[in-house]
Amino acid sequence: GEQRTAARKHDAAVDDIGSWWSDDHTISGDAGRMSIDAVVQGCFCEMLGDKAGIVHLTVTFANPGVLLRMTGALGPLGVTGVNGNMLWEFADSGAATTVRFTYVVGGYRPGGLEEIAPAVDFVIGEALARLQAYVETGDADTLD
Repeated sequence: GEQRTAARKHDAAVDDIGSWWSDDHTISGDAGRMSIDAVVQGCFCEMLGDKAGIVHLTVTFANPGVLLRMTGALGPLGVTGVNGNMLWEFADSGAATTVRFTYVVGGYRPGGLEEIAPAVDFVIGEALARLQAYVETGDADTLD
């Protein structure tokens, strides 16, 4: 039968991350180098070259089409003393599908976490908007 809409959006989010994640929020400047292996202990990684790369987050809970939890310190948080859990939740509600990203971070960062929170929130919000544009139009850059 027809695959649930939430499951389709989950698959697009995970399998096509290089098509919708922003180049601006990568180390290499190329979102096409991003990948998520959506299994427990799987890697949300970015390949930088031969034997070079970065683990952005590690998958710590996988329920395809329902929930993906990734743990770690994303982006510039990766060089601080913080850890966090990012949840990607997918739910069908009537004819609509809800996709929600949340990222909870705690720990030590010189200068504190308050000053960086708006920037991290912006990145997560932009990622969600780009995913929506990609799923609806096939092109995340329709936002730009």
